[in-house]
Amino acid sequence: MPKRIVIAGNGHGTRIGIGPVYSDEAAARLRADAESRGWTGEAVIPLLSKAEFTTGQPAPSAPPPAHTCHAKGCRSEIRPALFMCARHWAMVPPALRTAIWATYRPGQERDKRPSPEYLAAARDAINAVAEQEQKAGR
Repeated sequence: MPKRIVIAGNGHGTRIGIGPVYSDEAAARLRADAESRGWTGEAVIPLLSKAEFTTGQPAPSAPPPAHTCHAKGCRSEIRPALFMCARHWAMVPPALRTAIWATYRPGQERDKRPSPEYLAAARDAINAVAEQEQKAGR
């Protein structure tokens, strides 16, 4: 598939896509360079969002969603590979901590595909911590 580039003139300068306006001389040089590279045809490449195009301002980028502790009601931000904040992890019974680590697969926090065994251990750990907090009156 050949690469494509859009160069269009209107008599008052030339545009490439939504890029800057070039003089007719510069556009001719760009067209010759594009053709020498085998770039042909026309294409519309959305380089800017509609908001950026109409306002001239870059669209605000949303920060990645925060990963929080899985304990019920806890909003502590933690690294995605961690299951709970240190305070709540310390409340997980040792056998459940072992089960969490035994069923954890590196990378599952990125591909969002934990095993059913991990999910069962996670559910049990979350419930164990919630039960302890309920008994403590939190």
